[in-house]
Amino acid sequence: MITSNLLNECEDWWRTTNPDGEVLYLGTPWVSDDTNSTLTLDQNRTVRGVAVANQRAYVDLMQPAVSYPWLVTQGYMADEVHLNPTGGQWGANVMWDDLGLFALGLPRELFLQQSGNDWQVICPTATGATYTLQSSSDLLLWHSAATALGNGQTQTNLLPAGTNPFFRLKLQPSG
Repeated sequence: MITSNLLNECEDWWRTTNPDGEVLYLGTPWVSDDTNSTLTLDQNRTVRGVAVANQRAYVDLMQPAVSYPWLVTQGYMADEVHLNPTGGQWGANVMWDDLGLFALGLPRELFLQQSGNDWQVICPTATGATYTLQSSSDLLLWHSAATALGNGQTQTNLLPAGTNPFFRLKLQPSG
């Protein structure tokens, strides 16, 4: 699939102009066309793919949005595509819940390697955070695979073959 927003070209520009800068990719919420198509879902898969390929953070605003009619019912839409200020605040809250502890400089990396037929999922941790490893087969529905209290050490989880192929970390304050 071609990235319609020239994301690869943007990546090249970001790496050239600010090689140590951080980039956050957003998977946008549903638009009105999605009541009859998979337009946003397809685009978000592409955006997430570029984020993952470039080791960037990705925030999913589509899953918590439920559907386009849900966004309208909540009063979050300015038109058929764009969030209004209330919807923007909702999106900001979703991002803080998803990335808030990362903004505090806590580890945010996942490393995958195969161990026989199984997956080894490795991540550094920080004291004071609870790490929940989640997996998904479609980037929409996420299932908790393991939860561990951060202790400043690297955590390793062994997941059996056939586990969903996409992974992410959810961090929460300990206690």
